[in-house]
Amino acid sequence: YRVHRSLLKTVAALTGAVYSLPIAGPALTAKLIASAADKRAVFSDYDDTLASYNQVLPEEMVAAVKAIKAAGKDFVVISDRGDEPRAHQLTVFESLASLPVETRAGMYIAANSGGRVYRYDEKGEPVRVFEAPPLDDAAKAKIAEAAEATKARMKELGAEQHAPSA
Repeated sequence: YRVHRSLLKTVAALTGAVYSLPIAGPALTAKLIASAADKRAVFSDYDDTLASYNQVLPEEMVAAVKAIKAAGKDFVVISDRGDEPRAHQLTVFESLASLPVETRAGMYIAANSGGRVYRYDEKGEPVRVFEAPPLDDAAKAKIAEAAEATKARMKELGAEQHAPSA
């Protein structure tokens, strides 16, 4: 995993092309959980890490989260998915609904790419504890410019952009 990650960083540095790591399978998940033994908190992305994109947390991951919490660790989920319902997309909270209330209680969730942070209360309900201020027009323009430059570079490299189906 670490070697793969290093290789991807090298490819990105040399070519500008960025690739994702494969989904963490059961063996890697078990190894990561074991490596967390001396840590206070475990942070994880949701989509394609804990479960496939837009899916509810599967039973084996529910068991893993319970084990992390039973070991006295905090478990934190970070997702670029939203906290409000959207057509054809579960909220990150809907995806975590398979966790029992007592497991969710006290967990932090960073939704909207960290733009909003929640902590589940004792009833297992998310309570917003932080919200980043919206971007101003100048920042939005810089992001749009960077996105266009990235698309142009990807095209130069022969990559195709695939728009998600509605």
